[in-house]
Amino acid sequence: MDEYVIEKLDSDKHNREEFDCGIEILNTYLKTRANQEQKKHLNITYVMTFSHKARKSPIVGYYTLSNSSIKPALMNLELKRDIPPTYDIPSIKIGRLAIDIKFQKKMKALKCSIKNLVSLN
Repeated sequence: MDEYVIEKLDSDKHNREEFDCGIEILNTYLKTRANQEQKKHLNITYVMTFSHKARKSPIVGYYTLSNSSIKPALMNLELKRDIPPTYDIPSIKIGRLAIDIKFQKKMKALKCSIKNLVSLN
């Protein structure tokens, strides 16, 4: 049974070149922009890889997280009751999410869980 780890993207550890999720803009982002944006502290990219310690571990999937905020005007009345109208609520945004096509069938449960989580909004 394969064991996976999720860790911060590291260009010395992770093989980005072979990643293909079937959506070119997400492939290109991982290969050309993710590391640069992480160095500039614009976001953090986390990758799922196999737990074995290969020199350049293949990437099963990735997601990016960045700081964001929610304006009280966009919230329902019950949630914003005690929040000053000028106060933005801190939040974290999932910017990109992709799973390599070689693993998409295996990760179907993960994709369903994420879709369910997002639909709770």
